[in-house]
Amino acid sequence: MELEFTPTLADYRELVRANLARRPLGLLLLAVALCAPLPVFWWQTNLPWFVGGAWAVFVLFMLLSMPRRLANQLVRRSPHLVEQHRIRTDPSGYELHSPGYDVSLHWTAFRELRSTSHLWLLFRENEVFVVPKRAFASTAAEQGWVRAVRDYMKSPGDAAPETGDLSFSLTRADYTEIYRASQPGQLKFMRWFLTLPVAAGLVANARFIQVGQHLAWMISLPFTLLFAVALALMTPWVQARLLRAEAFKPSSYRILPEGFLHRHSQGETLYAWSTLRGIELTQGLWLVRTDSVVLPVPRRAFANVDDESDWVDLVRGNLQAATN
Repeated sequence: MELEFTPTLADYRELVRANLARRPLGLLLLAVALCAPLPVFWWQTNLPWFVGGAWAVFVLFMLLSMPRRLANQLVRRSPHLVEQHRIRTDPSGYELHSPGYDVSLHWTAFRELRSTSHLWLLFRENEVFVVPKRAFASTAAEQGWVRAVRDYMKSPGDAAPETGDLSFSLTRADYTEIYRASQPGQLKFMRWFLTLPVAAGLVANARFIQVGQHLAWMISLPFTLLFAVALALMTPWVQARLLRAEAFKPSSYRILPEGFLHRHSQGETLYAWSTLRGIELTQGLWLVRTDSVVLPVPRRAFANVDDESDWVDLVRGNLQAATN
């Protein structure tokens, strides 16, 4: 079946809400962690009641406005997300064609099909594809598509990537380097920001224990540990070790006139040159940046330095041509 539609900002807000709803424990822990220090501060310093009230209102506002803020950031960073999409679903897999990129995936790539008020959402490991319900001509067509997709997902056929110009497998050390180089500034700020309550909590807990204020450290210690765990989960080393086996399967890249083709065990994605933002070198990787993802190329994938230099020059030449 083929469908054509144009996603809207409202669709992506609904998508973000659905994503957050899948992780209610994370939201609850975030809210509790943000408000947790207040009882201790009140008990120790007798802060006025309106300080806690103002902070609670701020936390509530941040949580309620999160879908709108995240959706706006997503569309602002990748404007092609709200341009016309064309998808095709059949037993061989899922195809998406848009002005920014073309995607072809086997059904093994998908974990779940979920419905919201106005959308069908196809979830991958770290990606979601949006199919608005308004794209279907009738309810019967929608129900037929849903049954077909669920059948395809029950009995998918895996396929190895085709041979490209560069073939390689990534290691955990590669992913650590990737996360370190590509972490958004917002996340880096959160890492440094979280070190403050962790450090303050450790000092306060030691003081509470020293002076025998057992209630204070029993309240404070769990939330200090919670902040410490959240901080650890944001570090590149830990993120690389939480990856599943799928991340380490062979993949390949091919340079085409129309774009940068990425093939992997679950399908392929063609990124138009206009969506690529540049190429940069880290210690052991070349990173090709798009609007929303980073495509890594290990330097060990090249036979020699001349091949590496020629490949990088070819990528930069295509990027330059796309901007002219």
